[in-house]
Amino acid sequence: MTSSQPLEGGDLNAKTPSGFAEILSHRLQNLRQQIRHDPLRNPVRELAHELSRHLQANDISLSSFHALIDFLDKEAFARRADHINHYVKTSDNEENSPIKSVVETLSAELTNIDDFRQFWQARRETIIFTGHPTFILSQQARKRLAEAATERAVPSQGAGMPDSPLTLDHEHSQAEESLRHASEALFTLNREILNLAKSRFPGEWLSVKPEPLGLGTWVGYDMDGRTDIGWASVIRHRLEEKRNRLRLYIERLGAVENDVAPIKAELEKALNAVEQHYLAFSKDLKTPEDLAHASNLLTTDQHNITSLKTIINQLMVAAGDAKGATAVEIAAIVAEMRIFGLGMGDIHFRLNAAQIRNSARGILGLSRDADLFGRSALEDISTHIENAKPLHVNFGSLAIEQSSSARLFIAMAQILKHIDADSSRRLLIAECENAVT
Repeated sequence: MTSSQPLEGGDLNAKTPSGFAEILSHRLQNLRQQIRHDPLRNPVRELAHELSRHLQANDISLSSFHALIDFLDKEAFARRADHINHYVKTSDNEENSPIKSVVETLSAELTNIDDFRQFWQARRETIIFTGHPTFILSQQARKRLAEAATERAVPSQGAGMPDSPLTLDHEHSQAEESLRHASEALFTLNREILNLAKSRFPGEWLSVKPEPLGLGTWVGYDMDGRTDIGWASVIRHRLEEKRNRLRLYIERLGAVENDVAPIKAELEKALNAVEQHYLAFSKDLKTPEDLAHASNLLTTDQHNITSLKTIINQLMVAAGDAKGATAVEIAAIVAEMRIFGLGMGDIHFRLNAAQIRNSARGILGLSRDADLFGRSALEDISTHIENAKPLHVNFGSLAIEQSSSARLFIAMAQILKHIDADSSRRLLIAECENAVT
């Protein structure tokens, strides 16, 4: 046994899991107090060492450990559910919804239409959904956590283990599900903003274009250190998002009690088209025939839409002709279209600075040993930027390009041209500490 005092409490195997946890908690507190006399001590490591010695001496059984782990798992899960319940305040009374109250409070001093527009049309934040440590919880565990938090219930079991195997497509589909829920909340927020605008400024409210928040994700687009994200998966993921966003618009328009049937029919044709595009880009695409089929299908389809600007204009006319809540509902759909375009959120591409530098060396004609941190390299790259000329690229360019960073930019161009020209694409360069990068 170590020189520190052993665990106390009698027969540990006879203890309940909560009693065992209480003994360990007291012991850890004692070990932490001893840091005052020896700052280099590690209380957690010492406790772990003591437990291993007790286990080795058969003072504690494996079944007691299993019971303890299950107990702690459930306790931590219950605390997390309780935290979420207090963090996200909800109300069953729609008239007193927190969102409505927040909109009214923030708009209290916005007494004219110009101030109202300026405040609510300025995007305050963009919420980015990432993949780590989200997927420590399985999909089912996340659902149970949400249910326990919203129902104010104590979970019947803990978090358990993560999903296995955890694939990129699974990660992306779960990010989309999160974006869908957040999108519903943002739709409600925009509707409350427009409701208030209509009541305060009845003749001018349709000029309000609310965009208080944005949503985005880099799940499926993070190419920093990922070998399972190729250019085809990037295109496929955006097509999947386009398909799901179109389904949502069609669902919303289907609930509108107004003559928006022609607009809905146009979106349904676009949805049928993108479903075929998604299936084509879900293939391996390693053969020239499959690549040509997928790219031609996407780039020549007469029902493929890449922008919602015309549809937005048509819906604004419909909103102006509609009455009461229907007008607000149509305007809220328009606000959603302005924010999201043809995706579930902004794309956040992610590269490493080393990937950018490797491409830059080829452009500058520099060897791998050349210094990219000097003044000369910065002047060279500035000259190249000034003299840069547009290049025409296509899906064949993606297939033959070897540089990961160049492939990413070509993929961006293809998304803009053939999938979604309206919503934002952002690029994060990790470990970027050089002006040349």
